[in-house]
Amino acid sequence: MLMKLIVCSIPTFIFLMISVNARKETKAVYFFNFTKRPIVDNVQRFNLAISNLWIAAACILELACVFALFCIPDSSVFVFMTFAEIVLILGVVASYFKIQKNI
Repeated sequence: MLMKLIVCSIPTFIFLMISVNARKETKAVYFFNFTKRPIVDNVQRFNLAISNLWIAAACILELACVFALFCIPDSSVFVFMTFAEIVLILGVVASYFKIQKNI
């Protein structure tokens, strides 16, 4: 069970490292690879908002992983969890565009 928790926590750790990197960056942070940096008026505010977005995504992902660890392995909850992860990713992307539009 501990090994499963460690494996589930790796993406969460990566998200938290992205968040720390976004807070330290002096230029506006990227979201997608191979894109131009967004042009924003307040870079610190933008980077803080992106950092908070990644922290929220990491927390939700970790809660979903912990919940999945305690489910019965052959239950239909895993299908729900798969769709929940897809919704999480789409929510992060939509939130990014909303942050970019507002700042």
